[in-house]
Amino acid sequence: MATQIIDASLHTTSFPATYTGPGNLIGNCVQASVITNDVFGYFTSAGNPVQINCGFQALQVDIADVTGVLLWHWQLGMPATNTFKSAAAALSVDTSGGVSITSDPAGNTNVTLSATVVGTGKVICFHVQG
Repeated sequence: MATQIIDASLHTTSFPATYTGPGNLIGNCVQASVITNDVFGYFTSAGNPVQINCGFQALQVDIADVTGVLLWHWQLGMPATNTFKSAAAALSVDTSGGVSITSDPAGNTNVTLSATVVGTGKVICFHVQG
């Protein structure tokens, strides 16, 4: 299973013919404002891990599996591989690393969603705030 990459700086519904970035999965990304580091997006899963390249330091990440009715929430201060997971009426701490937050030395965050989290044929929505 190859990791699919969403380039959050690409705000379009298809790859331009001249695109040469790291992305290979359209995330339908939009930003709430050009002033803030805040990106929303969604995709339909194909059974592969998905990495969202944010281009900024994430302070809070929310992932919603619309199909399976599941939510994952991470915020600064939590371990990089822990999230709050909400399934129907139950809230728990998920320590499986299904949602993993990493940052490069410049402070740019990548959010990686495991194949287990995204599944196959599911509508996955995300919101990353910086």
